[in-house]
Amino acid sequence: MSTIWAKSLERSADESNLQSIRLSQHINDLLSSFDYLKKNDQIAKVINSVEKAIECAIVLHDLGKVDPGFQIRTLKNAGYSPNTPYCNIPHSLFSILWIDKERLKQDFPDPDIYRFIISAVAYHHWRERFFQIITSGNSNWQYILEVLENNYSSLEDNLKEELSSENLSSYKKYVKFDLECSKGLRFGVPFSEYAIPPYQLYWLPKRIEIDHEKKRKWILIAGFLQRCDHYASYCESEREDLKNIELNALPYNEIKYKLKQKLDKDDKDIWQIEKIERNELQNKHVILIAPTGYGKTEFAFLWSAGQKFFYTLPLRSAVNQIFGRAQDVFNNPHSHTDNNDIVTSDRCGLLHSDADVFLLGSGGEEQNSMKVYDLAHQLSHPVMISTGDQFFPYALRPPGYERIYTTFSHSCLIIDEVQAYEPRAAAIIVKFIEDIVYMGGRFLLMTATFPPFVEKEIKTRIGEENLSRINIYEDQKEEFKTLAKHQVEVILVKNNSNRTNKQDFTLPQNEIEKIIEQYKSRKRILVVCNTIEQAQKMYEEIQNKLNNNASAKKLWLLHSRMTLANRRRIEQEIEGEFKNPKPEAENEGKILVATQVVEASLDIDADVLFTEIAPLDALVQRMGRVLRRYGPQNKPDKPKETNVYIWIYQEGLQSGKSYVYDKELIIRTLKCLQYIYKNKDNDNRWENNNLNLNEEQTNSSNKKAKKDNNDITNFTPGGSFLFTEYDKYKLVEALYDFPPEHSYLKKFYHTLDILDAGYMAERKQEAQDIFRKIYDVPIILKPKLDEFAVKIKDFTDKNIYESKHLYAVFKKEVLSEYVIHYPFYKVNNKLTEDNLAYYMVSNRLDDLDTKWDNRLKKWLSGIYVVDNRKKNNEEQTKDKDIEYTNNTRNVEDNIF
Repeated sequence: MSTIWAKSLERSADESNLQSIRLSQHINDLLSSFDYLKKNDQIAKVINSVEKAIECAIVLHDLGKVDPGFQIRTLKNAGYSPNTPYCNIPHSLFSILWIDKERLKQDFPDPDIYRFIISAVAYHHWRERFFQIITSGNSNWQYILEVLENNYSSLEDNLKEELSSENLSSYKKYVKFDLECSKGLRFGVPFSEYAIPPYQLYWLPKRIEIDHEKKRKWILIAGFLQRCDHYASYCESEREDLKNIELNALPYNEIKYKLKQKLDKDDKDIWQIEKIERNELQNKHVILIAPTGYGKTEFAFLWSAGQKFFYTLPLRSAVNQIFGRAQDVFNNPHSHTDNNDIVTSDRCGLLHSDADVFLLGSGGEEQNSMKVYDLAHQLSHPVMISTGDQFFPYALRPPGYERIYTTFSHSCLIIDEVQAYEPRAAAIIVKFIEDIVYMGGRFLLMTATFPPFVEKEIKTRIGEENLSRINIYEDQKEEFKTLAKHQVEVILVKNNSNRTNKQDFTLPQNEIEKIIEQYKSRKRILVVCNTIEQAQKMYEEIQNKLNNNASAKKLWLLHSRMTLANRRRIEQEIEGEFKNPKPEAENEGKILVATQVVEASLDIDADVLFTEIAPLDALVQRMGRVLRRYGPQNKPDKPKETNVYIWIYQEGLQSGKSYVYDKELIIRTLKCLQYIYKNKDNDNRWENNNLNLNEEQTNSSNKKAKKDNNDITNFTPGGSFLFTEYDKYKLVEALYDFPPEHSYLKKFYHTLDILDAGYMAERKQEAQDIFRKIYDVPIILKPKLDEFAVKIKDFTDKNIYESKHLYAVFKKEVLSEYVIHYPFYKVNNKLTEDNLAYYMVSNRLDDLDTKWDNRLKKWLSGIYVVDNRKKNNEEQTKDKDIEYTNNTRNVEDNIF
């Protein structure tokens, strides 16, 4: 009998020294990982009814690796016997043929649990090609299975020997070649008859109906198998400790102590403690509406104390900052001990598109992908800070979603700045919230401005009685009605269209001069543009003006199309130069030109804002970075001079036109601003709630009314006005109070319909379209390829192959310097197998050792090289849509 390998690892400089992981060792690693998970009280409670089923699935999941072809050809187990037949059947599917199903049914008499175990084993490594295999079979299998039916005994003996150790021997009874299943497959019975697939059930002859609780158990069995499999594989590859699969969270009193220490106040004077303890919110679903800069992050840390949580934000820059704040709280505990007496200095994990978590493509999840293993490692942290696009898309339930839903079954979900998401993304978030509640998790949704239709849908789906709502604006209404930090002026910029009807969004020189004058007055100035292209032009215009200024220039540009390393450098400079609160003694001019990246959770403090028009909720977020040092407890004097300038272009409205922001949202925003301007002397302007943005729509039945409704000069305020914090709150409510037939709401509810339908036949294409809008693809620009190859060569020459966390070091030292992310649907025509980064780099590294070559193949998986040069009259010119940091043009972000 031969030893069955689960995987082979090259860890030695001696290429002939191939180290292997036995199947029995791999199974034991999974069982140990699961044992460590069970020590967590919340997880133990979640898995109570399916614990034995999960353990059984773990033991059986890789039986298919008994295949001689997999052992000899894939894993290079040269001494394996027998050496035939080469079955060439995906090992997860092949595992089903080696399970004694009658014995399994005896031990798991619930027919649903039995089916869920079989399904979890068969599809724990899903491939897109499985659809064809499990529905119509594979003609090559007929011969293979016929040969196997006469030669299976020695393979069966190998499996039983592999499970002969003391802790696995009780599972030997489940090992038996299923002759009946083999003959059925050989004669055309679909594989799906033997193992029900969890994905895209639309093609089954009869739709399978499963109640919620059974579906939850199915997800838990498959999800915990996947999570343990990926984490054990990560530990085997990176030589990590299995016991760290679920690090302990800090308890409530520890976070409370940290908060009191930070604010230097007593319990009764800290609103976060008062709200949570008085309303007993810690075990409830919560919606928190509070102003920008009011301490929502600290509320979230306290609310989730004692439990794993995922803190999601819309922008990478915001994620990086919140991650730093989380590290200050969770990585330096007051007591310095965990519940299990293990000192843990690294409780915080960080995920955004630079981590490539959400995988999309025809290949599905790759068995050996370091990205999958890296996610498994990240999920071990009790504190996860992430962009929304890393988890919300799992509401579409793509292959592998079970491990994410399983993790959320015992976790808290925190959604910050929900107003930053467009309607399709908002719909996905609502569905994700519904699913997380159904799995047993809790959620906290917190925002400065909350679209009413989103709140209404959440209440409908989870039950209003299950939701606690905290509204700081209404609780302190009188204070916010008198808190006015911003004197606003709306400026109509007259611009023209060229012969091709393309609008010119060049800003007049007198507007640039206003920025320079504020700079000379030694103010901190924030300039926000709606597109990267416009921000780039603005930066260059200001830079040219400042070049004539003898004083040292303090000017920065920040947007989303930068390499990770460059973006972090700029963010760190900005966090220092625009630190909140601004020191009283500061006396120098500074200018930050940025895009929407400054809107969410970036804790900076400016004196003056210049911004393009945007939907009101986005404007509120931008204004939140001006005089951020002031709040209800330290109100400033009402500003007498304009400190918020809003540009609106007569032709096209704003530089992104309707591609960035919906035109009607811009018109509705102007109507909101006009309402405040007209009622600026009326302190009781909100007593009767007499702002109705839908009234003119209803009455606009004639052509003249419609024309007037589209003429922005009718809605542009004619002067400056004070804008209170309560004004902002009420206006955003009005902004999103759409009539039912409105296109914005239609987009929201249409997306929900797709999500509710799952992967039905008539919805599959629509779901895939949403995926394309969500996914960012990592790319390296071809002009940088030679430089990138040299960087890799320098890295491999360090002789650090045996080091721990090697993939993380590679990402930090190499990938972060060259990889940028673009929306998949914008560059998918440039993505082919021929321009995968691994193949293009390996051609430039001829003398690369095999051990490094294998590593790079995994590490560069899914990264493409894109040529941003176009041939024009035999000359190479740059593609203006795809460039690096200092020359990046506008590209629409994904819908998150």
